[in-house]
Amino acid sequence: MFRYDRIVFSHFEVARAINGRQADVGIGIRSAAQLFDLNFIPLQTARYDLVVPKPYLASHPTLPRLFETIASGPFRNELEALGGYDISDMGKIHALRTT
Repeated sequence: MFRYDRIVFSHFEVARAINGRQADVGIGIRSAAQLFDLNFIPLQTARYDLVVPKPYLASHPTLPRLFETIASGPFRNELEALGGYDISDMGKIHALRTT
């Protein structure tokens, strides 16, 4: 029998529900599953980009520090430790092509 009356609002809550035997399966991220020592089967990959309007690059003095942090070794190590993230292009800056 399937039940769909329980709704949770985060990946952590999905993993906690499965760990607590309140659910058999759920959609979530690898790091949440690892936190509860659950099996994880990847369903798809997703790419995330940080898009910043070009005028902001000069007008916001904190952006260079953000980019330095994203490209830094310690930050990369933290994401690698979470598992499930492809960080090969992380920290690379590309110009957005407009048509």
